[in-house]
Amino acid sequence: CIDRLPSSIAVRQFVQDELLPSARRGEKTVIVVRQAKRWGLDEGRGVVVYGPSEARRGNLNVKSPGGRAIAKALGLDLSS
Repeated sequence: CIDRLPSSIAVRQFVQDELLPSARRGEKTVIVVRQAKRWGLDEGRGVVVYGPSEARRGNLNVKSPGGRAIAKALGLDLSS
């Protein structure tokens, strides 16, 4: 199973120990398009998790949750 490969274990550990805490502190933005449960990720500060219908569409634009999160992280005002 791919989940047991050393590289898979290492990257999941990195996400949990480094990336996720940094996102929760507001230092990074994580956009999860697929397999959020497999990665152990829940939506919250700094983390956008696409639902099944959003993931199927695969949109990442200024109207999508991920696109809005990127714009916010970059300090862009999309209100106009």
